[in-house]
Amino acid sequence: MSRFYCGTKKRRWLVRNDPKLNGIDYLEVQDRELPENDEFRQRKLDVFFLKDIKDIDPGSLGVENVIIEGGERIRGISVMIVDKPDGRLLTITLNKRGDFSPYTLKLIKQGDVDSPPDDYDPVLSSVQFSFKVEAPNDFDVMPEDRTVSGTTAIPPIDYLAKDYASFRRQMLDRLAVTIPDWQETSPADLGMAIVEVLAYAADQLSYYQDAVATEAYLGTARTRPSLRRHARLLDYQMHEGCNARTWIHVKVEKSRADGYVIPAHQALHTAIAPDMLVKLSSPAEKQADRGQGRSRKASAPGASGDVPPGHQASGAPASPYTPANPPATADGPANGGQGNRGKSTRTGGGDNPAQKNPHN
Repeated sequence: MSRFYCGTKKRRWLVRNDPKLNGIDYLEVQDRELPENDEFRQRKLDVFFLKDIKDIDPGSLGVENVIIEGGERIRGISVMIVDKPDGRLLTITLNKRGDFSPYTLKLIKQGDVDSPPDDYDPVLSSVQFSFKVEAPNDFDVMPEDRTVSGTTAIPPIDYLAKDYASFRRQMLDRLAVTIPDWQETSPADLGMAIVEVLAYAADQLSYYQDAVATEAYLGTARTRPSLRRHARLLDYQMHEGCNARTWIHVKVEKSRADGYVIPAHQALHTAIAPDMLVKLSSPAEKQADRGQGRSRKASAPGASGDVPPGHQASGAPASPYTPANPPATADGPANGGQGNRGKSTRTGGGDNPAQKNPHN
């Protein structure tokens, strides 16, 4: 005989320990325990309560306090007889048996179908059940046992696979075991495309996994936002940072001191190398340099036998830095005298081709 329990186990425990409330514990349908030709088979319901009914509410449950709801093909089931309570048991006789669909037995207050009887828990005053739980059912076939005999071997997994190539190789090795007839290796094949897409996705997830573990600690974090967040947890505010800075001293000849302009973002170097010297030109010298550039474009070198200024006879440009006229640099005076030899650092920029051209 199958039991249909009411509510949850915890709810039943709470009501059982309540001194005033009572409720349904479970319901049983009398079926196979009765003779096969018994007319009351599947028409008698045994309702068991949490407490003795006579101790809580003697004589409070009658035909008018019990209703049956639900059903698909067979409806209109009503209560004919409610036997005298026997401790926790209340036997109910119905006018007819139901179908295979679920039904609900409800305890109600006389004249009010929406309220349970007095001193009965609202949740434990109704229970769902089925008349045909023990009857054979041609439409409800027992599910076929699809379990495979024996145990399936767990495929070997290389937990050191962390990049695209290793993920791709592992999937292809597994497919060679599960689908040995598939021998395609062309990148245009649909199977290979799916494998490579999955390997790419696994590579991205592996990177995120490593990145999260790395950036989670102050000692291993590699990105500035992560370091700033860790520092903020220690009540230390980091700024955005800046390049290294230093003061420079430029000394030029007195005769050339007027009109010199150091452009913004001018790159200065501490080492004095021929290809790294910086020429500081006055506006007049810059205008003269631009004029010489236009004259060189107008007449090719050597066309009339003349050699343009600043060029050798062969047409190769001569070095503008001669021992007789060295340029002013950031490390000392233009004439090579004793000046401020303090080292200076680069203040910004990078390797600019304009620094190597004396005419810019």
